[in-house]
Amino acid sequence: MNRCVLKFARGPVASALLLIVATNVVAATPFSLNEDALATLSFEGIELPTSSKALLEKFPAAKPEQREDAQKHGMNCYLVTDFPNADTARFYFCNDRLYQFEASYSLERLEKQGGAQSLLRKLIKNWGPVDHAGESRWTWQRPMYSRRADFYAWPDRAKLTITELGLMPIVTARRNEPIEPTNIPGF
Repeated sequence: MNRCVLKFARGPVASALLLIVATNVVAATPFSLNEDALATLSFEGIELPTSSKALLEKFPAAKPEQREDAQKHGMNCYLVTDFPNADTARFYFCNDRLYQFEASYSLERLEKQGGAQSLLRKLIKNWGPVDHAGESRWTWQRPMYSRRADFYAWPDRAKLTITELGLMPIVTARRNEPIEPTNIPGF
């Protein structure tokens, strides 16, 4: 499959082609289930910081990026633009514990790395076979470590998300908490 076909294809056709390519890569590539996949919070050999203090020590240029009410609920997000091999990385914290990491890739960045297929092959080599494959999403889930990784590929970009599942009930509850009205006219 020529990478250029995917570059110019749009919509469900491009996603279907990428799924076919990824499926063929998995079928043609010998791999074994990596039980230690996601045992630690790491990405491309970089140990991910598990607190905002550790993040700012490792990436001093990280910028806060959150809704005004999020910090009130113990939720913080930081954007890192100088992350190796990704255009941006977002680190989401709840009570100063990392609960989600997100790396975003532009089409240009993907092409420099050999395309989305190449990145998907690398993830499969590191983490083993996917637990779920959809039209534009591939998921690895390791309940023993309470972590999940999702790789999304679209014709013009891709995203990798690693989620700490143990913190998600707290995060979900806080996101659904009613916010006290402040600085709203009439209150």
